[in-house]
Amino acid sequence: MFDLAIRNGMLVTADRVFGGHLYVRNGKIAAISDDGTLPAREELDAAGLYVLPGMLDCHAHINDPGFTWREDLPHASEAAAVGGVTTLIDMPLQNTPPLTSADAFANKLAVFEGRSLVDYALWGGLVTDNTAELAGMDAAGAVGFKAFIAPVSLGYSSVDMGLAREALFRIKAFGGLAGFHCEDHALICAGEAKAKAGGGTRRAFLDSRPVVAEVIATANVIELARETGARVHICHVSHPRVAELVRRAQTDGLSVTGETCPHYLVFTEENLLSCGTVFKCAPPLRTAEARDGLWEYVLDGTLSCIGSDHSPSRPDEKDEAVHGVMG
Repeated sequence: MFDLAIRNGMLVTADRVFGGHLYVRNGKIAAISDDGTLPAREELDAAGLYVLPGMLDCHAHINDPGFTWREDLPHASEAAAVGGVTTLIDMPLQNTPPLTSADAFANKLAVFEGRSLVDYALWGGLVTDNTAELAGMDAAGAVGFKAFIAPVSLGYSSVDMGLAREALFRIKAFGGLAGFHCEDHALICAGEAKAKAGGGTRRAFLDSRPVVAEVIATANVIELARETGARVHICHVSHPRVAELVRRAQTDGLSVTGETCPHYLVFTEENLLSCGTVFKCAPPLRTAEARDGLWEYVLDGTLSCIGSDHSPSRPDEKDEAVHGVMG
């Protein structure tokens, strides 16, 4: 006797989609069968529906503890479950304190305990002054270490190439993973200054974070991966030129992976230009041509995952009339 039978659905696996019946026992898939008559205590009729595995979101900002006026873990996990996401992997900034030490990591694990409707894992942070903490966070269960090459706020700090190189040697020694927000710091700072001086229009915001800033930072990080042998993950790739660098690194045999996000695969800069800062993100939305070209790298597996980069705000925090475009 099974606990649950999901009958008559279109079952989606890694290599095919087919009609069948799925049976669950003790919270796990126990059988997939053409036989729709196997007994179960509970039944669901999935006729006309697709039955997919639970999704894993590799890049989410849950804001708990510290920024819970935006969202707390119970609400984040409930929303994830409704959307079919069964595992959230939370990023280390937008927390108080940021997850940049073993103590902070242990505190967050304690805060999360028993409060989530879905499974979860935590990234640790890589910032300017915590390379000595990396091994301790790895031992505590950090799935990786998130660093910003670009400017960052919220009590977090960005790293330069020298510090990134030192950290990658350390991370390689214990077999960890480093994830990078790749936009060149100097180019972004110069672009932001120019945009603000020009009045901070929507077009100026897009121009302040050009594709070349993402390309340069990604190329530099890949070269550090080549030298150190460390595993490196390129977060939220927004453009085919960046994805191509990831593909070439993989062809060279480097341990480099990449992700993109739904917004880069669906929306374009025209959405920001017409609708405003509700479409503001970093890296920014790109052209329709870039959006369409990015799909190639998803479909061929170069970009091996799609992370939401879920990062909620209150409506007033995204109000262009209050904060402007560059705020």
